[in-house]
Amino acid sequence: MTTPLKINGEFFGTNPNPTAGPSTGESVDCRAATGNPRSTTCAVYILGAGKESANPAYIRFFPTVFSPVKPDRRADAARITIEDMVLTKDSKVSLSAGTPSAFSISTSSGLTPSVSGDNCSVSQGQITALKSSGLCTLRITTTGGRNYLPLVTTQVFSLTT
Repeated sequence: MTTPLKINGEFFGTNPNPTAGPSTGESVDCRAATGNPRSTTCAVYILGAGKESANPAYIRFFPTVFSPVKPDRRADAARITIEDMVLTKDSKVSLSAGTPSAFSISTSSGLTPSVSGDNCSVSQGQITALKSSGLCTLRITTTGGRNYLPLVTTQVFSLTT
């Protein structure tokens, strides 16, 4: 039995094998040429589980070739709405601790964004402040695709009681 894997060749992540200095989040494009025909910029690894997972016999490596995308892809953009108000990057919005607010994000690409935040939670169309002071920074990302570049943006909310 074979199962095809669908893998996005472009993502926002951290290099697991940095060559110098601390590794921070960055946009990684597996389709970028390395200049060395014997190497690729990305590969797929499947690791075993359990106490034998460190055994090299349980590690499978699959060299992977990713198809190039159009060189003229458009920038993606997020449209963030809270309580029926469309936000801009400069919007000053406060969230009250423990009070859910209606919240949605759409992108110009139509891709579903990934959303993560500190000091607030986003779930089922609502955003809720988890603290009564400070800031909530939402990180909004998309993977990009054939016609759009990956999106990495933030939206900051002040937290109140």
